[in-house]
Amino acid sequence: MIQLVGVQELPAAVEQHLGLRDRDGRDSPVNPLFLEEAVRMLEGIGVLQRNGRVQVNEALLAQVQVPDTIHGLLLARLDRLPVVERDLLQVASVIGRQFAAEPLAMLSAEPSPQLVVEMLVTLSAAEMTRLVEADPEWVYLFQHAMTHEVAYESLPYARRQMLHALIADWLLEVNAANLPRYTRCWRTITAVLPTTRRGWNMP
Repeated sequence: MIQLVGVQELPAAVEQHLGLRDRDGRDSPVNPLFLEEAVRMLEGIGVLQRNGRVQVNEALLAQVQVPDTIHGLLLARLDRLPVVERDLLQVASVIGRQFAAEPLAMLSAEPSPQLVVEMLVTLSAAEMTRLVEADPEWVYLFQHAMTHEVAYESLPYARRQMLHALIADWLLEVNAANLPRYTRCWRTITAVLPTTRRGWNMP
């Protein structure tokens, strides 16, 4: 399990602090994603350092309160991001777990699509997102479904609704040429639906 986060062996003080072992040295079950995010958090704040081997700042470790849930760890990690990167992830979360760079650039506050792509590269290096397609357009995916969920829930409700409305407007704009066909399909569906429901004995 430790290998999931690129560490062969954690110092005993860290294992105990994270609840991986009890005071008698017995192993405790732990979610791999929780461990991954906890170790990443400790590295980010300087508790853990890798200089050929893992070194721990025990004085700093004693002052650190690690969230006891994956949700709490991911939220804390989101809060530690630079504001512009955090905002970008939050906007992306409204598009969906998978999202394209083009609508994200349109919705974000960044003045340049190129800056948006550069931030996505940085976020991918940090394993918050990952690139899944580069042609014909840049498409990214939140690394974990829960990361997407936490980013989405961290947005105030009013801003989420505003972004949903902007996304709907964008979809209408880019699909304007197909709207007549979609309208005909919808009319066909609504016309046959009552017959289909009766055939299935549905109320």
